[in-house]
Amino acid sequence: MKQTAREWKNTLIDQGRVSILSEETGIPAPVVCVLVAKGIDTAETIERFLNPRLSDLSDPFLIPGMRQACDRIWQAIDQKHNIVIHGDFDADGVTSTTLMVKVLRQLGGKVTAFLPHRINDGYGLSQKGLERCFNGKQVNLLITVDCGTNAQTALKYAAARGVDVVVTDHHEVSGITEPVAAFVNPKTINNPSVQALAGVGVAFKVCHALVKAGLACTRPAVSGIDLRDYLDIVAAGTVADVVPLLEENRILVRHGLSRINSKPNYGLRALIEVAGINGVIDCYHLGFAIGPRLNAAGRMGSADPALELLLSDDHDQVLKIASELDLMNRERKKAEEVVVQECVKLIDPFFDETKTFGIVVGQQDWHIGIIGIVAAGLCGKYRRPVVVIGFDEEGNGRGSGRSTESMDIVDVLKDCKDLLVSFGGHRMAAGLSIKKNCYEDFCLRFNQLCMAKLKDLDLSRVYHVDTWVDFREVDYKLLEYVNKLKPFGLSNPAPVFGTKCVDIIGSPKKIANKHLKMTLASGGTQFEAIAFEMGDRAPPSGSIDVLFSLQENTYMGRNSLQLNIKDFRAAEKSKIYPD
Repeated sequence: MKQTAREWKNTLIDQGRVSILSEETGIPAPVVCVLVAKGIDTAETIERFLNPRLSDLSDPFLIPGMRQACDRIWQAIDQKHNIVIHGDFDADGVTSTTLMVKVLRQLGGKVTAFLPHRINDGYGLSQKGLERCFNGKQVNLLITVDCGTNAQTALKYAAARGVDVVVTDHHEVSGITEPVAAFVNPKTINNPSVQALAGVGVAFKVCHALVKAGLACTRPAVSGIDLRDYLDIVAAGTVADVVPLLEENRILVRHGLSRINSKPNYGLRALIEVAGINGVIDCYHLGFAIGPRLNAAGRMGSADPALELLLSDDHDQVLKIASELDLMNRERKKAEEVVVQECVKLIDPFFDETKTFGIVVGQQDWHIGIIGIVAAGLCGKYRRPVVVIGFDEEGNGRGSGRSTESMDIVDVLKDCKDLLVSFGGHRMAAGLSIKKNCYEDFCLRFNQLCMAKLKDLDLSRVYHVDTWVDFREVDYKLLEYVNKLKPFGLSNPAPVFGTKCVDIIGSPKKIANKHLKMTLASGGTQFEAIAFEMGDRAPPSGSIDVLFSLQENTYMGRNSLQLNIKDFRAAEKSKIYPD
């Protein structure tokens, strides 16, 4: 397997098509290059991508089971049945639950919520969780959000208790589902625009369908509801669940961010405040500040405080809960650092880039609330699928897996099912249970299966150059259209531009002992640049080639363009840009 440090790969683009579209639309050629590379290569599709409209969302009734779900939910509302929304303990599950509870209450439903406890109940919909959920309560209808797809035992238990279940979920379907009142999962339909929805996105589609059905019957409760009011919640859960930010996810998040920056949910506003975020909120803040705090409660114990935060309209209460979540998040970070260090010590002595394609690491007493985020970090570090498992004293293990975009981790786990007690998830994230006596065999088979899928791919750290530019092309108009490409995230990263033969003005400065700040110039144009986490890299003498993303920097009330350096190297002799 080829391994090179920081390899740069150019994106092949039809430059003739780029020139035509740039002239036709007035959009800077570098941005058109990014769009054409995504297959967005007509003026019409470019307009739709840059300015996504809520009216472009597909009809929710195209998803199988949606009509049955609406009928059963409206029946429960009309008959004043007791409805329980069963979510999950992560940010997607909490936001899904929040959305469904708020909307159904506004439609007149008698609704309560239940979230499983990560340690006591396990992932998603389980019999143990339902026993606690049903204890001492009369439940007529259970609606799952972000869970339930493969929960055969739990669904049988609910049926035996005489409880109707409407499953709404987005996880991969691994087998035949127990009969339920309705089963809504976009993975059952060949429609790319909805297949990648997060759990909260599916919940939004259900709410959309309920409102459409209610309008068709002229139900009075529907007239006062505006689903746009909930898009901030939808955006927070979607970004936190790290799903592709294309198609309908892109539409929901773009409009959700607008809501967050104008009139956010009280709980989200409190989290923004305790996180110390100023200025415009974007996906970075949702993914690295808001999401982790929403997740913190479920990682360290019960997710109920996060749900209470998003459901509450009491300003003092939400600030108190947000502060508690912030503290939990700090505790989570400390525990995470310890487990990461222990994982690296176990992995590094045996890691071989030519033989290691799938990594499994496990140990007793690792907190199961943080193994998912640890797995995500290790997946990024080693650029390979990773499963992290925490075992209890009796040898019962709970694991969390993360994968790269190159491999579906659930497909691999299906071929390991004889070694697992249970598993579930989606393409890039999964959870599992395993007995200690199957651990070694699982380690070997997981690596072998990953090798079969990944051995012919280049797993080295590659920087994809979207297009090469001259510094004279870098201006505020370019930034304006780069920002129109947002929201950035999985499958829609911020564009990376390359410029060759750039001069460093003066000496680079080390910031906070880990970043580099420098002034770069080319052809009479110069920019301030920041290279995060590159404080230990000394730029070569002479000119350099540089890869960067473009952003605006605000300092002491003054705005300026700034280059966020992704990589640099000694300049090649020619200034001719690659095709």
